[in-house]
Amino acid sequence: MRLASEDRVTALDPIFGQMGIEAGRHIWSIPHLTLREKTFLCLVADVCHPHLGLPFELHIEMGMKHGITKEDFRELLRHLGPYAGYTACAVAFERFLEIAKHLRMPEPIAPVDESGISLIETRLLEEFTGGLVGTGWADHVRVVRADGSATFTGVERIRGSLDSRAGSFTLTATGSTDTAGIVHGRWEVVTGSGTDELKGLRGHGEFTAVGYHASNTTTYWFAS
Repeated sequence: MRLASEDRVTALDPIFGQMGIEAGRHIWSIPHLTLREKTFLCLVADVCHPHLGLPFELHIEMGMKHGITKEDFRELLRHLGPYAGYTACAVAFERFLEIAKHLRMPEPIAPVDESGISLIETRLLEEFTGGLVGTGWADHVRVVRADGSATFTGVERIRGSLDSRAGSFTLTATGSTDTAGIVHGRWEVVTGSGTDELKGLRGHGEFTAVGYHASNTTTYWFAS
């Protein structure tokens, strides 16, 4: 299991970082509790100690990956008020709102119901390198289950250059996220969406993402 925080932890110190990563992998791999439940336990410990620096931010980031919304985090801090202290929770609220703004936290469309499923909208700003160089603006709607797994559909507008041909195009995407937070998906260029040197672009591809890093394979051609 790869943690979303690995690069940031090893940047502090390679040896210390590896120690923390191994401990984190062990903790997050313990069975019986879902990743969503483990995230809540870590956040409770952060607030009660309190430790609202890097660990708190990384636990919020982990929660985002497994469908925890801004309102879920708010409810956790409200519930902790009488137990951890209102002063401690007020400071945690302030820090949480800073982190949520920075991370562009997903917004709930529909909260969890008796099925254990919630509907969440996630907006992403993506940077592409390699054969495709540019910026993408994406909007995904996710169906998130209680264990943190999810399915999603989305759209994205990409502007940049594809093998040195400049322009923009739009794609649709579908995929799923497993309980380890690994994303697998497929996308397809919207017919007629290519502009400038990318007019007539057609294509499809597959992608895999872990945390905020993704790789993809692409097949494309130009139609007259």
